[in-house]
Amino acid sequence: MTRATKAKEANVEAEEKEKIQLAWQSINIKKQTDNISAPVSDEELKNQLIADGENANNIEVTGGTGLLKIKYNDTTNTYIMTQEGKLEDNKLNNIVNIGDYIEYKPGEENTYISEGNVDSEDIGNGVKDYTFKSSNDTKWRVWDVTEEGKVRIISEDILYTNGLTGDKLCFNGKNGWKQANNELDKICAIYGHGNGAESATSIDEKDIKKIVDWVEPDSSMGKYYGNTYTYYSNYSLNTFDNTRGEYTVFKMLDGRVPSDENPIVIENHMWNPLITKENIKLSENEKGVLLELLKGNYKGTKEWENLYWISGEQPYYGSNNLVMYNIYYMISRLQVGSTTVTRTDRNDGDFIEMGIRPIVTLKENLKYESGNGQSGDAIKFTE
Repeated sequence: MTRATKAKEANVEAEEKEKIQLAWQSINIKKQTDNISAPVSDEELKNQLIADGENANNIEVTGGTGLLKIKYNDTTNTYIMTQEGKLEDNKLNNIVNIGDYIEYKPGEENTYISEGNVDSEDIGNGVKDYTFKSSNDTKWRVWDVTEEGKVRIISEDILYTNGLTGDKLCFNGKNGWKQANNELDKICAIYGHGNGAESATSIDEKDIKKIVDWVEPDSSMGKYYGNTYTYYSNYSLNTFDNTRGEYTVFKMLDGRVPSDENPIVIENHMWNPLITKENIKLSENEKGVLLELLKGNYKGTKEWENLYWISGEQPYYGSNNLVMYNIYYMISRLQVGSTTVTRTDRNDGDFIEMGIRPIVTLKENLKYESGNGQSGDAIKFTE
């Protein structure tokens, strides 16, 4: 495409947008004069464009009284007008807001078997075989939009082996210790094969840190659980009951590695960060939606309830030093009875059963088709 052609197309788009904005202003001025507070309908906008001189056969306006989609048939240019008067190109990333419902079908034929009793420490969950199968039953909502303009959506529901039903997932032992993050991503990847999808992974620690004012803790933070562990080359001793435990990936943040000759002693401090409306880095309207997304479809009444796995790294904070296990995972828990607080506990995870929360990354340059993003009118898109 030549520079002159690009310039011509840009001028045409600017003229079309100006016509739409002038028609919108005319309608709203009349509504204000007549003291009418109703939203602008697609019929009103089309009639005003025609009244302003547009050929009736060249313009299509749809959307009812929600997001209005305006298409010029001669140029095929399409625009979206919000009820707040914001005019956008019809790229999906320009239209969506956090929490919007998106019509997405991952398919029901995608499966992954997370193995339990295997010889290798490089795969598996350390408990048993779980067969996960994707499902079209769940709803999907906007989690965020990346800097590249890719919309990411999260399952509204906490999912299990058969979607909304089936077994919860458990990790244990060396395999669970080393492979939890990999297994979570492999499981959630089965939800990344629907139309418009680029990939799918598990919700992870980076997703949480991105949306809150995260304070990296030191050894003064956290609750002391009363146990002191002495770490040797490939096992630890708990001074509380002298039990022996095994681990496979372990190092100090300063690079030191425990050995039989030079063991490392750590008091067990755990840090349980709170996610509240006060520390979420979003607008006031988005904060409540985000907490709702984190809660998922949990409807229980327990004071604390294990909800779903969040992949990430598991640090333990000692009284005088800080150690980090290279690979582990987080738990998302909900404090029931509070409308403002969701909590993520970092926990050892052995034999704790929970669901999963896939996040699907959609392709760039998807086009808005219809819908206002509400539960009963999910946004549809085309490639």
